[in-house]
Amino acid sequence: SIQRVQATAVSTSNDYSLGNSLSENSFEVKGDIEKVFQYAADFSHIDRWDSGTTDAKLRESSKRGAFKVGDTVSLMTVLLGVKTVTVYQLLEMEGPNKAVFFGISRFHESTDVLTFTRKPGSEDIVQVNYTTKIELVRWYKYFQFFLGFLMGNLAQEAVEGLQEKLQQMQEQGKLVSEKASAAR
Repeated sequence: SIQRVQATAVSTSNDYSLGNSLSENSFEVKGDIEKVFQYAADFSHIDRWDSGTTDAKLRESSKRGAFKVGDTVSLMTVLLGVKTVTVYQLLEMEGPNKAVFFGISRFHESTDVLTFTRKPGSEDIVQVNYTTKIELVRWYKYFQFFLGFLMGNLAQEAVEGLQEKLQQMQEQGKLVSEKASAAR
């Protein structure tokens, strides 16, 4: 039987200093840490859980097997009704515990860090921490005070979308390890 684990954001903070926005969010989901990591650390399907992303495509140079360090994904994102291309590159991957991405668009640069740990005392509860640091570039940085709040909210909405998608996958049995699946 699948037990539903309440997945709630346990921490959110924002820093709106000139040119910067920092958003930190955490939640828990029941599942195999490898499967949770594999899904969340592959930005090629971010459009399935981030409502601000309308399309995600692996770049040609990245279409060789599993998503790996150096791979890039091109996203069509919408901010204040304006569509813009954001390109993310996977900088670091320590499966199944950490993935670091760098993103760039015409108005911002961002670093996204996802960490995954087993909840102490539990083999099947995964704690997901998602930190996004966004720096507005060029003249956009002068609007950070106004846009920082919006950027923080968009980051939080994206994490909530990931949380929802992982919860849905957990309910469908897609986050169960092969070992646990064979034991049924």
